[in-house]
Amino acid sequence: MKIMYISNGQMSLLDGAKCAEIPSQRIAQYIQTLRQLEKEHAWKSEGSGAQFMGQSNRYANAAENAVGEVTGFVPYDDRIVYAVNLGHETGGFYRMDPADPDAPEGLICSAVRLYAQDLIVHGRDIYAALREGLEQHIIRLDPATGRYQTLTEGDTIERHPFITPDGSRLFFDMRGIARNENQALAGIGPSAIASLNLRTGEITELFNDPAFDYLKYTESSDGAKRMLVRPHKQLNGNTNPLGCLLAPFSAIAGFVHVFSAINAARKGKQPPMALSDGEAAKPANGHLTIDGIPVNLDLVQREQKKHGDEHAGIVPRDWRLVQIEPDGTLKTLQHGAMDYASLPDGGYIYSNGLNILRVSPDGKRTVLVKAHLAACLTPMETE
Repeated sequence: MKIMYISNGQMSLLDGAKCAEIPSQRIAQYIQTLRQLEKEHAWKSEGSGAQFMGQSNRYANAAENAVGEVTGFVPYDDRIVYAVNLGHETGGFYRMDPADPDAPEGLICSAVRLYAQDLIVHGRDIYAALREGLEQHIIRLDPATGRYQTLTEGDTIERHPFITPDGSRLFFDMRGIARNENQALAGIGPSAIASLNLRTGEITELFNDPAFDYLKYTESSDGAKRMLVRPHKQLNGNTNPLGCLLAPFSAIAGFVHVFSAINAARKGKQPPMALSDGEAAKPANGHLTIDGIPVNLDLVQREQKKHGDEHAGIVPRDWRLVQIEPDGTLKTLQHGAMDYASLPDGGYIYSNGLNILRVSPDGKRTVLVKAHLAACLTPMETE
């Protein structure tokens, strides 16, 4: 089977037992441009004839310090549409052929601080999570024109869009942003799963608990409903607990704008567009940071050893992949899961931070490939 994923900010393709990195031409061109600028400006501050002796070259080491990461991708026709983040300089959507990485890439759209992730396809449209400052909202992108519409708004962070096959409902994670009386950030609330009826504008909250973050709800072709569940941890030491407990409910209130946006679209008007800026995950205080959450690797290893976990990874055991049973109960499928994707045969694949594993319909686990913090797991063909 073929699987594409993102590891260390780069796309990789697993084809059977063979694994290869798929380079981004846009990132390579960006790095090359920075190196050229460093070279072209060196004469101003280097050498005996320098006009600005003792002054630093503003482009010195810019290429080495550049972000340059792929933040999401999705199969589209016989190509790949991917999103790239180049720090605060620029980002955008590009089209490329993973079977021929040397073929020229196509530009879909690019803008300053354009930061998108969690791409999915429905029909001819691509849905993604686009960041605007601290907020993050779901957009619908037309790859043919490069234009996009913002479908959700509010003082919220939304990720992982999922569209039902008939295109009537949009599912996504949603967490509220808690602010103090001066409108400064007080904290980030728990993540809830919400559903937006794209025909009526009705919003329904499906899963919400102040103690947990519910993430990446999906429904597979065989009807299985799955999502990720993590204990909720405050990301800000000065958080107002009450504000964060109320955040999911204020987030729903923040979606009032959705109704006017949908009505405006029906009248031929365009909802407001969003730009974004993003940050790459970085180690902090000796901890690995995943999705902005510090992870104590020593504690993770002790927990895994205590429970005798086979194929142990670097993701906490209480980060679970669950299946939603018909009666609404949550059945834990895997401990220590950071991402997953369903397979056509009823099984699924998931990442534990060190490996990508395949789980057959009968529950048998197989390690497919070692991959550091693999995300955006995407099966590339049916079987």
